Amino acid sequence: MTCPYASSSLHDSKVNHQPETLDYSTYLRTDLLLSALKCHSHTDPSDNNSPPIHDEHFFILVHQVFELWFKQILFELDSIRDMFNECDHVVSSMFNINLRLKRIVNVFQVLNQQFQLLETMTPIEFLEFRMYLTSGSGFQSLQFRMIEIKLGLTDAFRNFYKTKYFVHTMFKGEQSTQLKQVINQDSLLIRLEKWLEHIYDTTSFNFLEVFTSSVERFIEHERKEKTSKADDMNTETVEGQIEALKRKFSTMTDSIEYEKLLNTNERRISHKAMLSALMISLYHQEPCFQQAYQMLHLLMDIDSQMIDWRQKHILLVQRQIGRKPGTAGTDGIFYLQKTMTEKYQVFVDLFNISTYLIPQRYLPKFTSKPIESNSSLSSSTIEPLREVPIITQRQLSIKEEEMEVIIFSFLFCTCAQAGNNDRVFHTYDNILTLHWNYDALEYVIIRDNQIWFESGPFFVYFNKTYYSSAPQQESLAMSALYLMEQYQTNGTDVVFGSFDKLSLRWSSKSNLNVTIWETSFKIFRDQPIILFEQYFPVDLDGMSMGNVRDTFKHVSTAFPRFKVSFNQSNQYIIDQLGHFTFLDAWDLHMRGVGLKNVYNGGLYSGNPLLLYNLTKLDSNVVLSSLTNFMINFQTRSPSLNYHLSCGLHGRLHQIDQSLSLSTILLASQSKQGINRIINLWGKLMLQYYGKQHIKDQKTFRNDFYVSKLGYYTDTGAYYWYNKEGNLTYEQTFIKLKEYHLQEKIPIRYYELDSYWYYKQNNNTGEHGGIKLYEPRPDVFSHGIQVLQRDVLQTPIIVHHKYYSTDNLYQAKYLFKNGTDGKVSLPLDQRFFNKIFSQIKQWGVEILIQDWLSSVYEDMPDASYDVYTAREYHLHLAEAAKQAGIKLIYCMPLNPDILETLENTQVHYMRISDDYSTNINQWNIGRASMVTWAIGVIPFKDTFWTNSIQPQSPYGQFTEPNIELNALVALMSLGGVAISDKIGNTDFRVVNRLCRLDGVLLRPERPATAMDSTFLGIGGPQGEMWHTYASDERHSFFVEYVMITNLTESYQFTWNELFNTLDGDGEPNREISDNYVVFDMIAPSNYYWLSSANTSSVRMPECSQNLTTFYSPFHLFVFVPFPTQSNWLLFGELTKQLPITRQRFAFISYETNRLDVHVIGVAGEQVSITAGKIASIGGKIDIYTVECPFPPEEGVLRMMLTCQTSAGCSCSS
Repeated sequence: MTCPYASSSLHDSKVNHQPETLDYSTYLRTDLLLSALKCHSHTDPSDNNSPPIHDEHFFILVHQVFELWFKQILFELDSIRDMFNECDHVVSSMFNINLRLKRIVNVFQVLNQQFQLLETMTPIEFLEFRMYLTSGSGFQSLQFRMIEIKLGLTDAFRNFYKTKYFVHTMFKGEQSTQLKQVINQDSLLIRLEKWLEHIYDTTSFNFLEVFTSSVERFIEHERKEKTSKADDMNTETVEGQIEALKRKFSTMTDSIEYEKLLNTNERRISHKAMLSALMISLYHQEPCFQQAYQMLHLLMDIDSQMIDWRQKHILLVQRQIGRKPGTAGTDGIFYLQKTMTEKYQVFVDLFNISTYLIPQRYLPKFTSKPIESNSSLSSSTIEPLREVPIITQRQLSIKEEEMEVIIFSFLFCTCAQAGNNDRVFHTYDNILTLHWNYDALEYVIIRDNQIWFESGPFFVYFNKTYYSSAPQQESLAMSALYLMEQYQTNGTDVVFGSFDKLSLRWSSKSNLNVTIWETSFKIFRDQPIILFEQYFPVDLDGMSMGNVRDTFKHVSTAFPRFKVSFNQSNQYIIDQLGHFTFLDAWDLHMRGVGLKNVYNGGLYSGNPLLLYNLTKLDSNVVLSSLTNFMINFQTRSPSLNYHLSCGLHGRLHQIDQSLSLSTILLASQSKQGINRIINLWGKLMLQYYGKQHIKDQKTFRNDFYVSKLGYYTDTGAYYWYNKEGNLTYEQTFIKLKEYHLQEKIPIRYYELDSYWYYKQNNNTGEHGGIKLYEPRPDVFSHGIQVLQRDVLQTPIIVHHKYYSTDNLYQAKYLFKNGTDGKVSLPLDQRFFNKIFSQIKQWGVEILIQDWLSSVYEDMPDASYDVYTAREYHLHLAEAAKQAGIKLIYCMPLNPDILETLENTQVHYMRISDDYSTNINQWNIGRASMVTWAIGVIPFKDTFWTNSIQPQSPYGQFTEPNIELNALVALMSLGGVAISDKIGNTDFRVVNRLCRLDGVLLRPERPATAMDSTFLGIGGPQGEMWHTYASDERHSFFVEYVMITNLTESYQFTWNELFNTLDGDGEPNREISDNYVVFDMIAPSNYYWLSSANTSSVRMPECSQNLTTFYSPFHLFVFVPFPTQSNWLLFGELTKQLPITRQRFAFISYETNRLDVHVIGVAGEQVSITAGKIASIGGKIDIYTVECPFPPEEGVLRMMLTCQTSAGCSCSS
């Protein structure tokens, strides 16, 4: 290859030619280079002269830089391949080969870092110009494909694209010709293979014979070691392990067995070349092999960097376009994910060499003699084989212990040793430690110098047969599961960082070398994380453990699996830890001590599961599914001694080859209490799926569902399956709208529940699936579009649920009907697109996907395979995204909640029970922690503003907690929607929630239970939640703490506020050293709270009345003391939350002065309270000032000014 910038003007063959004087620009041809960047977009699509969309320039430049680096990689690759042309001269060129391989590795590292630049572009910004790419795609990068081919990736190891390989479909004309020319050349892998064969042929000893003898001695040693411990182990298991070891080594020592692997594409280089690479690896410390060994590792480094590049590309694509098709017509993220397999590792055989490494003490000594050939690798001889005695670890000298880094076909490079067959791995800062014992096939996980987790046996169920790694420990009769191989690798995950990976391959037969299941530990060095991964290399059938609902409590695979006591004394640490998780649908407590007899798991509970020290809350771990949420469950499986087991749920019938599952165990660091670790878990989950948290979206605060007051007609509402008198629903809504306008009740959206569409068997009640998703004429005679446009004139929200088995769509679209005759699930993306396009025309902005629990509860068929339930969620998401409609999830189960991580359209989730059916349905402080952590806004159901609604459809129901329901709804950040009868809304309740224009006065994040409520002893005995608010500029913050149902008083300290700080939260928020604290019930009775250890605020007892279920509550406001002023803002005390960004634009403190920019609307009378402070801890003089807003339209601002000399006044 010539110099990339060579041209006739710069190079001349004449000897006496004097080169022209070149300046920087001419030498680099910057004129051509910089002029290559040309944008295609327009900020105004109708005006071709309008400027390009800003981020397209950046997008093109980064990709052009990619291509320049690809050009350099190809340049280096061609030179390396040329140096491999003559096998006899390779070693003399080895220094340059390694230098250039290292350069390629470093270039790839730079390329991988460039993805961080692309991540600065948001998905919305990318979508602005994506259409201008038309069919252009990174898939069409000719140079990248040439790199793959020149390295050695062939069609035999590629995935199909449109039933063909890409070379036949994606590239045409000259590009196709170039690609075919490259394909017809020897790849680097082919030339490496020839050179390795040459090295093997020119070595003067029979390495295969030497290696075979050494392996036999090693295996005999292992047999004797294990037999000596046979009283503690199953003899059949020992023999099975030895036979598996023999079979594994036979694939290297037996040329026929090796050829079988070649024929099935499990190996890529010849037997002779593989033996040569193994010889170099085993004797890599010998001078003649050192550079060759370095070269083999550099080739593996290139593979690793390519894998890293693909992974970063996948995450970037997922972040930018989610699950949309690629611009080139591929399946997008789904196609790219298929490239993350061993098939795409060109030098995978070099990685697999570690499988055959044995301790060096079993090998004869290597000696070399002078060179007798052209090769610079010397001919070699060996000393006669030494007798290797059967020795134990204690008999090894220090030098031998240091040398013995390989045990039992397993390369351990980075883990500590704790015994002959015991291995120890540490996560970041040694927070978690994993001990793996090969002899016992057991592991423990240590935190805080205690065994928090003790493993149960590995377990898998298929072919209607139970298999266990320790059948003798099981309560059911089980067959043996045999460990065939264990090996270690390492790598880097783009989200979690660098890791060591221990993989175990299992078979159901001791004499059958077929892996049915692979389990892996990934121990991370940069974070206190362990991933547990399951991989299935073959199809498995006969996995169903039953079809009834309780079968979800069972798992058909278990890894990890941890021992838990059952109906006995606390045997394990896990029995004494506090737990926090979903315990049942709509459970209000979600916490307890130990797991025995309390937590079952499965469909309703246990995912995520937080376990914590009851006296030291920042000592905790979170265990949760990381992938395949709809099938990857956490449960105390009855068939597995009620151990805590993670794996495939028991209703799956079969799985296909290549399925994988991951479970994450995240441990806290110092000062990461309950809320902080849940937030960190959520942040990592979001990063893993490339999803943006709802709070980070630019339009989040302008969302009408977040910012405005609404009206609901769902369960608990007065007009849920209940109309006004003899009116139709359409007439009822007309009258309802007139009432709201007349009384100036600022309703800004309306919800239409399930009463309007056709249901199964023409049922007009709540039950039955959707038969036809069209408004019934007896409900809305003019249709929903007319109702929205001409009557309501606001955004509307509509209800949606599962479909009936007699639905009218299945003749045209693909549906799966449940065998129980209740539920039918659409599985056709075209159908979802039709429905969402239809409702968008009606004026619908949000769709409630309700009855989610019925997908698994009432349709067993949805749980029989891996795909159906997940695809239902993904189809919903894609259709909603295309139509620009947001989703509310209602009645979700554990898997549905986590599945939102793959669904960008689920913005909100109702985490309470139906209103009125459960008097305590307002209690969402703990569930909110989980949903908010994964970027979904939690909320409670609707509420009444009067305790009694005349002629209520709910009989004698009386609402005891009007203000509490209103406050909880307000502090949730989700929907605040009333549901009173016409003429029965208490405007005083409404007015305390919002401005006159219906804009809600809200905190910055949902209120969640405080850490101290999780303490075993010494915490508040009841509910205590926290949130905070700020002004519009985020320059001033106030803290809110709400208590209710406290059975005894509680002393609240400054440290509890400090513990609410989250490093990934509001960057400007700090906890002040001094606060003025007041209860909204009596603001004039204020307290001082400081960081001094003796300072505290008494929270009064406020027990629930168990007869009426009235829950008294107190909202404490913590206003920071301004060190630069003697004035303090108490806020608008007539509202539920007195200080929020929706009321105060800016709060400024100066010496002897307070300036407050107040936001209001026409005709609004805003009452603001401030206090003048003599000194910290002293008396506060209270001032209340009226700010009357003029009758001008729109949002207005006034200025409240308080001065020591003049008091307080408000001006426009």
